[in-house]
Amino acid sequence: MRRQLNSRLASLFAATSLMLVGTGCSNHKDKATFAFANTQTKFFEYGETRRIGIVTSGVAEIFFTVPEGWSAAEGGSSYFVVTAPDAQDAQAELSGTLGIKAVSAYDELDTLRYTIGVEIKPAIDLSAAATANSYIVTRPDVRYKFKATVKGNGTESIDPFDAALVWKSSTQLIDYVDYFDGYVYFNTVSKTENGAARLREGNAVIAVRDAEENILWSWHIWSTDY
Repeated sequence: MRRQLNSRLASLFAATSLMLVGTGCSNHKDKATFAFANTQTKFFEYGETRRIGIVTSGVAEIFFTVPEGWSAAEGGSSYFVVTAPDAQDAQAELSGTLGIKAVSAYDELDTLRYTIGVEIKPAIDLSAAATANSYIVTRPDVRYKFKATVKGNGTESIDPFDAALVWKSSTQLIDYVDYFDGYVYFNTVSKTENGAARLREGNAVIAVRDAEENILWSWHIWSTDY
């Protein structure tokens, strides 16, 4: 009788231990993470291909939905690439929403969904004739760009990592500051006067930086409606 009781107690202890271990494992679940390096709307030239920076962990696969005429694909662990339609594509959408679905490597039912705006908005090249330390912009709601791989009107080359708005004289003056493929891009902002869009006037400073956020060079932007 004593041997049978000991055997039953041992079996009960083993079963209880197994149940406790199993419960502990089921409470632990790894989670995939996904984030954009920059969530602002991305502007493109016709036919332009751009890298969109991302930071991910535990993501097995990424799926994209794009506007008509656009394409998107994984390019590496830290970015994906988006290509805008050509100007000759009459069916293409000029703007829309890029959708991203990131599937977890730990659980295929665990998905992360994000969207980002994309738009074709060709930029006016302020440095087309020559590079400078200061540029004048005169049109509202326009995308501008300038060459940013040389210091102002000099000849010394630089290799920027990104661009940043350092200062502006009013809150709504310029926005969407970006660095891509050797150029700084930005948009002017409008105001409405007597039912018409007018340029917001003021001054701003845009800088390019290295990967440690050290400023390499900066430019003065004068926004004037004359």
